[in-house]
Amino acid sequence: MFNIYLQSKKNKQGERSAYLRLRRKQADLCIPLKFSINSKDFDSRKGRVKSSHTLHKELNTHINEVLTRAQEASTLYGAGLINIEEFHSRVYLKEKSIKSLLKTYEEEKSISTYKTYCSCLKAFETAINKECT
Repeated sequence: MFNIYLQSKKNKQGERSAYLRLRRKQADLCIPLKFSINSKDFDSRKGRVKSSHTLHKELNTHINEVLTRAQEASTLYGAGLINIEEFHSRVYLKEKSIKSLLKTYEEEKSISTYKTYCSCLKAFETAINKECT
């Protein structure tokens, strides 16, 4: 279901970007791990950075953290509890604004639920005399 791989294309330093790949029936997602490494320092079978790399502990910890977030988000996505946008937000740890959250709710919830959320937000903004972002 998940695997860690290096991109085939090398950058100018001869390193390859690392990715986490999720394969599901309905989606094939590649999530950049935001680091590049020489292929000789990467164990492709285990999906981990070899101890020959000076930052192997830190990079493997990063891989484990992203993998854990991806597995948790995948479980929720597979159960239909979150959409693909929320899946990405959870994996990348993106903070959502209230406005973007409302936009997601507009697409996913019934119109009456969406309107209730909007009116609650407006009442809250009025109460604190400040607009929420």
